[in-house]
Amino acid sequence: MITTTGIQLACFMVGPGQYAADILQIKEIILCKKIVSVPRAPDFMEGIINLRGKIIPVIDMHKRLDIPVSKNALQKKARIMIVSIDTREIGIIVDSVDDVITVEKGDIDNRADLSSDLGTEYIQGVAKYDDEMIMILNIQKLLTSKEKISLGNINNIVKTKKAKKAPQGDQV
Repeated sequence: MITTTGIQLACFMVGPGQYAADILQIKEIILCKKIVSVPRAPDFMEGIINLRGKIIPVIDMHKRLDIPVSKNALQKKARIMIVSIDTREIGIIVDSVDDVITVEKGDIDNRADLSSDLGTEYIQGVAKYDDEMIMILNIQKLLTSKEKISLGNINNIVKTKKAKKAPQGDQV
């Protein structure tokens, strides 16, 4: 959300790094729940969850950002952020969600200075806040077009299997 003085960001941890996303890109934040793995899913996809009857694909930000998972990671603080990418709801696993901050536009460095060879296509910028540097992610660019199609195919497979298992009722 952009205010007259800045942008509101939800801050979260992935490994040792602090990241943030515009709060308008996040629908909700939930505790981690049982994730069902999906065979032959993309490497960064952990699986799917059932969120109030809706099947949501879940991606692991460690894998997406190529950050090793620490054995000492605080699993109790891990959260799933539900976001909307295009029109599809996606869950994003992060180590913790810490705070919502407001950052002045002038305190955000444009990502143009970052090399595109580093896999920074989803880095929107770097915020300077209280002597810290926070990478701002553009949630809409976390997945490539091909990956979006792949996740859509997984959703269709799950829906088809669910429909086949539904009771057919009495037959005469």
